[in-house]
Amino acid sequence: MEYRKRLGYDDAEYKRPELLWTGSSFMQPQMMVEDRYFYDPAVGKYTVDRYLDDLEQRYGGIDSVLIWPVYPNIGIDNRNQFDCFRDMPGGIAGVRQMVADFHKRGVRVLFPIMLWTRARGRRARMSTKFSPRTWPLSAPMA
Repeated sequence: MEYRKRLGYDDAEYKRPELLWTGSSFMQPQMMVEDRYFYDPAVGKYTVDRYLDDLEQRYGGIDSVLIWPVYPNIGIDNRNQFDCFRDMPGGIAGVRQMVADFHKRGVRVLFPIMLWTRARGRRARMSTKFSPRTWPLSAPMA
């Protein structure tokens, strides 16, 4: 514990009430948006229940999910990571509904934010003062 004092270690971030759920989020797959259990292109609809039912059957379910809308697409055209979100089926409104569907099943949703990206995309680059509160998909789970 002496080394923590020397480093000036402060664990306040780990004690933030809105982040305490991370201490019990043990099962968190990283999922590509092209996963056929997650999205049905024939119907044009997110199939969150089908995706979660499959994971429940295969290994007992999940606590949270990290959804990758950018790979393997980033870099093949001039879209940036935020353009990739807007281009997902249903746009931002569709993605918000998909997140709400996960929340209904008690599953937290995370998206990667790559602050190092240099792609300009169709809209102006994001401010370096990024805040989850300003991200259009931010929504606390009830």
